[in-house]
Amino acid sequence: MSTQTQTKPLPVTIQHNWLQTVAIIGLLFGLLTALFYNFPIGIDWKNAHHAAHDLRHYDRHAFIGIPLSLVFIPHVLLPIQLGNAINLALNVSVPMLVLYRYRAGLWAIGAVYLCPPFYVTLTTNNIEWLPLIGFLVPPMFGVALVALKPQALSGVLIVWIKRHGVKIIVPLLMIGVVILMVWGLTPLHVMRRAETDVTWNFAPWPFLIPVGIFLLWKAWREDDEFIAAAATPLLVPYIAGYTLPVTICVLACKYPKLAFAITVGLWWLLVVETRRYG
Repeated sequence: MSTQTQTKPLPVTIQHNWLQTVAIIGLLFGLLTALFYNFPIGIDWKNAHHAAHDLRHYDRHAFIGIPLSLVFIPHVLLPIQLGNAINLALNVSVPMLVLYRYRAGLWAIGAVYLCPPFYVTLTTNNIEWLPLIGFLVPPMFGVALVALKPQALSGVLIVWIKRHGVKIIVPLLMIGVVILMVWGLTPLHVMRRAETDVTWNFAPWPFLIPVGIFLLWKAWREDDEFIAAAATPLLVPYIAGYTLPVTICVLACKYPKLAFAITVGLWWLLVVETRRYG
């Protein structure tokens, strides 16, 4: 009898999963390489990079946002070109992960990736992917991530509080205490400065506040986190246009055709404005 042992082939499912994982890693590596060599450094990424190296006085570097968000993006401390490529890859891939988690289809993908402001996201290279991570982790952690860019999705908090109780906002309170201890009221002054920038401010404030309140009420009654998140831009005094794809992404998880209709509307608005001022 031969003592040589025979290696049994892996089950088909395991082989398939292994090959799928290798393919995904290869695609991500290719994406990162392409972004590294072909995309210029985004102006917002440049500001974030400078602010992260002077975090105590971050407002000196035109970084508009909550300073603690810089702690959640460690690649901001890498060489600026590499960090820029990683952040771009996250802006491209994280929306797809959210859509995949909620089993969204082609309408949803088109709503996000064909949205005109999405291309502005790529050129500015802000951290729009960060609040979307809040929809990939348990709500106890998600509230903190959503709150780091509150103008995008923070309406979802009312549904999460309804589901899990007020204890869920404990991380949010902890973030608030840290910000007050380290930066005082500086973040409020920075955000107020952003509100006056009509070039980037895309908020319909205050005209659509009644619509936003109605959507929040509807979301609370129907326990619908997607409607709650989508109501956010209607209730805030400032939101940059390139943040809208974040809200559209979450809305598309449940209402893909509505999200796609909004994307079509944004294209119509772009054409009208181009004809008027172009």
